[in-house]
Amino acid sequence: MPMASSPSPSGRAHRCGRLGHSTFADVEWASGLPITYIVAVDVTGGTNYTFLSGGPFKAVPFAMHALTSDSSTTSVPQTLTLSNDTLYITGGNGVDLSGLAGTPGWVLSGDTLHNDGKRVGIGTTAPSTDLHVVGGITYQDGNQTAAKLLTSDAQGNASWQSLSAESIFGSGNVPGVEALCLSSLATAPMQSGPYFVAVSGSYAYAVSGLVNTMRVFNISNPSAPSVIATIAAGTSPRGIAVAGNLLMW
Repeated sequence: MPMASSPSPSGRAHRCGRLGHSTFADVEWASGLPITYIVAVDVTGGTNYTFLSGGPFKAVPFAMHALTSDSSTTSVPQTLTLSNDTLYITGGNGVDLSGLAGTPGWVLSGDTLHNDGKRVGIGTTAPSTDLHVVGGITYQDGNQTAAKLLTSDAQGNASWQSLSAESIFGSGNVPGVEALCLSSLATAPMQSGPYFVAVSGSYAYAVSGLVNTMRVFNISNPSAPSVIATIAAGTSPRGIAVAGNLLMW
């Protein structure tokens, strides 16, 4: 069925089909001008056409221009940049995001995200401290293995350490294996078989299970301890404890 087109008063018209030589590829879709169409037919196969219909092209055909949109010289890629609490786009325009985090908000500076005065809650919506975690925590510093103790240095830097007296009491607070740091300050007369010793304030108490007595020493001067009392301790005393003003064995 032959088709034809005729010029439109407001723009351009193109022909397609047997009447002319134009095709859809020849239509200047990107021109921005209105484009119309007319359909006519001659049932005898001649050129005495009878008008059937016509009108403007709708929006859908203009989508064909998308085939060439990637080669447009006016398309400029845009770049988004986040600086502190402001989101910027190429050209200098920006959006302030500080209101999303409250006042004061979170601040992104280099590789650091910080906030002065806010609390962080993980597993809770009501953190009671600066960092409040409800659930498990995994800390890996490269030294983690089974049966290690998490300890810290004087600056509060945590690390995993092997369980030992030093890891519990701190380096320098525990005698070495040979106890070379220990020395004798003084000696005091003990009775036979001292089993237990307790110290409270300026006094030391030594219980002897062989002679069933307890000896009390004044150690206010550690270099010169003195015996101030010897007390009967009953039969075979096996321990001693001090609680306030009470002495029990």
